[in-house]
Amino acid sequence: MIVIGTTGNILAGQTTLADYLREDYKFVHYSFKEVVREEAKLRGKDVSTREQLQLFEFLERQEAKKPVWAEQIVGRITGNEEEDFNYVVEGFGFPDQIETFRKSFGKNFHLVTLDASPKTRYARSGKEFDSLEHFARIEANERVGYKLNCGRDVADCMKRASRRIINDKDFASFYSRIESLVGDFGFSRDSERALFAK
Repeated sequence: MIVIGTTGNILAGQTTLADYLREDYKFVHYSFKEVVREEAKLRGKDVSTREQLQLFEFLERQEAKKPVWAEQIVGRITGNEEEDFNYVVEGFGFPDQIETFRKSFGKNFHLVTLDASPKTRYARSGKEFDSLEHFARIEANERVGYKLNCGRDVADCMKRASRRIINDKDFASFYSRIESLVGDFGFSRDSERALFAK
């Protein structure tokens, strides 16, 4: 079993990488954002914007005083009866989440950071942000927002990654870099497993 975690700046390609591994290599895909959204829905909280999601995640972590979302995902992985499936976990945002996975999976856990220039990433955002200033503010919340009690610590997470992918060109170039990554882990098309995340 291999667990690949992703971190990185907004719109650097984490979801695209995770979808690629799920669709082409049959990795099971988990997302920190989706786990947080599930919890928010249960509590009747509106997290429809990035800012709302960031704040809800931060406050829940503060109250729990532990990496609750990481523990939930680890529990889902270790609770899977078929232990030889491989996993991609998208969206590490705090160093203690990384440490939780390293303690749980040891050398089987690999953290990959993704990045591209701010200009490139903003161009990908479509109508999600009102302006470049809005984009910059939300990204600051992602990178160091924990210092202001409103966000994440992606900047530190990126420093802890063992591999880095720059996603600054087209899809073909990005997919080629993903193929190189999975090749480093010893995967080939012959090693695909027939499981999709539910």
